[in-house]
Order: sequence, then C-alpha cells, then structure tokens
Amino acid sequence: MISVVAGVLEQKGKILITQRRPEDILPLKWEFPGGKVEEDESEQDALVRELIEELGITVAVGSYIGESSVHHKGKDYAIKYYECSILEGEPQLLEVHDMVWITPDELENYDMTKSDEEIIARIHDARR
Repeated sequence: MISVVAGVLEQKGKILITQRRPEDILPLKWEFPGGKVEEDESEQDALVRELIEELGITVAVGSYIGESSVHHKGKDYAIKYYECSILEGEPQLLEVHDMVWITPDELENYDMTKSDEEIIARIHDARR
C-alpha cells in the first residue's frame, strides 16, 4: 500500500485544486494537492514538504478530514486528507500543470481524480 497525503486548502470560501501535469500518472486530472509519504516521515511532514515542492507554499496542517483508497495499474494507494492553511507564500505552478481557487459547488465542474470523489462528498455534506 502506497501512502499519500493531500491538503484541502480553503481561503475566503474557496478551495485550491491543482491539475496534474501531462506526463504524470492520470494526466491533466484535477486533485487536491499533495503526494507520497516517504519512509520514516509523518503524514503531516510529508504534506508540508509536498506543498513546498509543488506550490512553493508553507502550510500549517490542521484537522484530519478522511481518507480514500484507489487501485491503479497494479498498485494500491491510501490517500489521507487534511485541512491546511497557508502560512507563507503564494501558490505557484512548480510541479503542477495548473491550479484554481473554486467554490465547493464548482468542484463538480472539474475532472477530479476518482480518489477525491469521497472527500468532495464530505465537503458538500459539511456545508449543508
């Protein structure tokens, strides 16, 4: 099982999603930013590292939201989601193809990764 973390960054009622690069697995799919947890690294430390690498921002990792799992090309992935807030920097396109701040209702307009669908449902439920 490959451990992955993703951050749900909310600012002024909008959520940040990023688009995978054309050469990545699941090319041009939209997702919550994050990445793989390295050996001997906590989930929170991995999320901080990944968001620095991908977007050039330093974040505070907040509450655990939930998790999903997906099987892709013979590998199993467990993705854990955390609320995050930006401490320093403005998001940049460092290791992502594109990014956008959108309202939770707009999430359904983007071709999101399958693993994010359960978390999107939780975000919608929390707002009702």
